[in-house]
Amino acid sequence: MNEEIRQLTLVFCKSILKHYTKSYFLSFKLFSREIRNPLYVIYAYLRIVDEIVDSFEIQDKENIVNNLYEATFNSLDKNYNINLIIDLFQHVIKKYKIEKELFDSFFKSMLMDIHQNQFTKEELNKYIDGVAICVGKICLKIASNNNDDMYETNVGTISNIAGAFQKISLIRDIKYDKQILHRNYLKFITNDTEFSIFIREIKMEIRNGIKGIISLPKGCRLSILLATGIYEVYLSIIICKKKLKLYHYE
Repeated sequence: MNEEIRQLTLVFCKSILKHYTKSYFLSFKLFSREIRNPLYVIYAYLRIVDEIVDSFEIQDKENIVNNLYEATFNSLDKNYNINLIIDLFQHVIKKYKIEKELFDSFFKSMLMDIHQNQFTKEELNKYIDGVAICVGKICLKIASNNNDDMYETNVGTISNIAGAFQKISLIRDIKYDKQILHRNYLKFITNDTEFSIFIREIKMEIRNGIKGIISLPKGCRLSILLATGIYEVYLSIIICKKKLKLYHYE
């Protein structure tokens, strides 16, 4: 891919982020340019997969997702793909030496979305690992810029933050998930006590994550701090409204 086409594709990836998530788009602006641009590509690609699963009115989603996965990772050997986003995506994977296993976990979570409409606590943990924690690790790989020591030092911090963000999102979006997507990720929560335990788990992950933000790569600290603040506000609103109780088990 020549540089002009690569830059145009990057602009399109950025527009995908801006369209789908205002909160992340704001926090992305605080990443250094060296981190921000490859993250646009990662987000755009993963968002497309997510939209295939959640929004496309098509049959045989599993086959389509699997075909996309194969087309993506076959292009690593060929070093190009006629799909411009996939082509730029595989360039990012190679540059930052991102392990294929991290993407495998993400795709497994997407297949869970296709086949499951409710989750046990154990299944939810597995789902969150693929859809959030592994994605956080991918972002950390980019921010660490192939510095393995930097990555290993901060992987626990990113895992805590990403897991907490996803759990907050699941509570925040529970009405949409149930009414539109017909999924109940939090079926295992059936009373106030279990809800309180889940909230405490989230708070602990946020506390543990905040402690480590100072040691994150310099180019991503402010962005992660802003995003954490936004999600803490979401959590406060959830607690005040007892949102899960209002919709889920009353």
